[in-house]
Order: sequence, then structure tokens, then C-alpha cells
Amino acid sequence: MRLSKNHLDYMAFLVYKGLKEHPNVKLLDADKTVSIVRRRMIENLKMEEELEEEAERMLAPHRAEIIRTGADYGKMLAEGKRTLAKKRGFVI
Repeated sequence: MRLSKNHLDYMAFLVYKGLKEHPNVKLLDADKTVSIVRRRMIENLKMEEELEEEAERMLAPHRAEIIRTGADYGKMLAEGKRTLAKKRGFVI
């Protein structure tokens, strides 16, 4: 999933804003917190991209059969990603 820098910044700010409202959460200043949240979001997006690439590699040898049988490649890809994510303890 490709997100623009502005979109990532906005999402990170919304996370900061939500955390700031929680009475039991102590935060660094806004810029540092938003920067840390943005960095973690980018790391997670990269991990998800890697999962998708690996799931695609797993399905590649079976592509002809998938097409021949009319199976839903998108659903199979999503299931492959879920399986890999579960094995790695990654939540999609």
C-alpha cells in the first residue's frame, strides 16, 4: 500500500492526538512523538509489502493452474499473506 508523505504525517498526527487524550499516557513533545509513530508506520507498511511479495512468490508456480481452474487469485494472495503474517506474529 503506497501512502503519500502527507497522508502518513496526518495519520501519525491523529495517533498522537488520540494518545495525548489518554490520561495514562505520557508523551514526548508532539514532533518527536509524530516522528516515532510515522517511522513505525513505515516499518509496518514495508513488512506488509514483504509479506505480499513472498505470498506472490509462493503462488507464482501455481499461477497457470489458478487461472485454469478460475480460482480467485486475489483471495488466494490474501490468504497467503494472512498465513505468513500469522507465522511471524504480524497483525495485518
